[in-house]
Amino acid sequence: MSFDMEDLLRNELRGAASSAPHDLGIADQDVLTRGRRVVVRRRVLTVAGAAAATLVIAGTIGVLAPRAGDTDTLPAVPTPTVTPTPDVTPTTTSSASPSATVTSSATATPNSTPSATTTTTTTPESTPSRTPSKSPSPSTTSASVDWTDPVSVGGVAYSARLVRDGMSGDYPNYKAELRANGSLVYTRHDPNGEHGLGIAADPRVVYASHVGPLSDVVSENGQPVSGEEFRSITLPFPDTGHEYPKGSMTFTIIKLPRPATVDENGNVTRMVVRNANGTEASLGVGYDF
Repeated sequence: MSFDMEDLLRNELRGAASSAPHDLGIADQDVLTRGRRVVVRRRVLTVAGAAAATLVIAGTIGVLAPRAGDTDTLPAVPTPTVTPTPDVTPTTTSSASPSATVTSSATATPNSTPSATTTTTTTPESTPSRTPSKSPSPSTTSASVDWTDPVSVGGVAYSARLVRDGMSGDYPNYKAELRANGSLVYTRHDPNGEHGLGIAADPRVVYASHVGPLSDVVSENGQPVSGEEFRSITLPFPDTGHEYPKGSMTFTIIKLPRPATVDENGNVTRMVVRNANGTEASLGVGYDF
């Protein structure tokens, strides 16, 4: 080091020493008496100061930097920031979804349910009202709704059936229908179940209801009969629950060899027949007794 530089440093140190406390210690005395060592020591102190500053900065960064195990500071900051978003999103979604779902379900279901209930209520009302009408129908279906198998008399195919015909108190009445070659030719209203005779458009043909089965036609209007033709059709009555069930009704179609004798009212006067069991019966033609 040059003397100029050394003098400059010595002067600076003296100025600093005059303004500093007088009891500087051994290290200060060394600085004052040995200028070269002062330079060296100042350099050492400068390096040490830089190192200390570095350590301070590093320490500061270390203190401020987030630590892996520190959950009190850093996680708390992101948590409030992140939390509002999930909180708002699920809240909005869940409140909208249930609201829409419940509203549609509640609105549609009650509206549909009353409709369905009304329909269901109507059906039972219809069912009971039909039930009384249809109770006999199952039995009638085979005998009434469906025509019987045809029987042939004089080359004409006859079939018959029972049909509901009003009520007698709590019990239904029936009528019997007879058709020839598919056309309705005779209807017997049967409130009392007694025998009766009817005359066809062809006066040789007699429709005897509640008559038969027969084994013979004995006479017509007092005159013996031979060469006649007849067939019987039996129609079972449905069980109506009456204490005196009717059982069945038999139609017998009789074709005489000659026209039947009729009165001024167009009714056949009298006919005697023999039943299948051998008994004879005298019948009035053209009357429902």
